[in-house]
Amino acid sequence: MTHIPEEIKIKRIVNGAFNNLLDNINLLPNELSILAKNRAEVCKSCELCYFDKTLQSLRCGKCKCFINWKVSNKQEKCPENKW
Repeated sequence: MTHIPEEIKIKRIVNGAFNNLLDNINLLPNELSILAKNRAEVCKSCELCYFDKTLQSLRCGKCKCFINWKVSNKQEKCPENKW
């Protein structure tokens, strides 16, 4: 069996979680879906975004919100003012 470095494992988990997030965003009304996808892409590249293993969810490292909820709520703002 080939050893996979921990860094690559974590990256795969985060990418899988984002793909799942994008699948769920597609269920939103069109206008909100576009907004949420754009926000999610910004979050994905943010160094504060992390995967919470206990809750099996992507979270914001600054405000601790769940990314899936935060990006799909029109009234929410990014704590880093990135969107």
